[in-house]
Amino acid sequence: MDKLFMKRNLRFLFLIIFYFCILNFVGCEAFGKKFIRKHKDTDSDIEMVLEPQEYPEHPAPTEEIYRETFGFWKNWHEALIDSLSSQDNNAKKQKECVVYALDNLNRLKSLLREDKAKELEKEIKELTSAKERIEKSVLTEVEKVVIRNNLERQELRIDSRYVYSKVKNYLVR
Repeated sequence: MDKLFMKRNLRFLFLIIFYFCILNFVGCEAFGKKFIRKHKDTDSDIEMVLEPQEYPEHPAPTEEIYRETFGFWKNWHEALIDSLSSQDNNAKKQKECVVYALDNLNRLKSLLREDKAKELEKEIKELTSAKERIEKSVLTEVEKVVIRNNLERQELRIDSRYVYSKVKNYLVR
């Protein structure tokens, strides 16, 4: 039994050495390609010259800008109301929302004619006072509720008075 065991081990060892020699002589080109760094071809002879092209300026129509800005205002205003409603009291989020909502209201004002812009100025002043209260300090729950209720009423007013269908005749051309 020892001879049989020795013969099998010798055959197995011979096969391993044989496969190793074959792989060594033939090599594995695909395997070698993975680990050999490729040389970069540098074509320094070719120099690219880019000529700037001027495109005609086509500003977006005022109607489109108004609708987008109104949508942005609405989203920031709703985010502000939501942040005042939540329990996490994220002052940074509240400040960011009120700044962007105010910024979008000012953009809306710049797109309206003077008489309609003066009406919107009242809403801007109200939102500015809310901004000052939010930035002043950490709000108590009572203050948050009062500001949130005022902002909800303001959202309904602006939504009903300054939606595009109601102000399309008052846009600056």
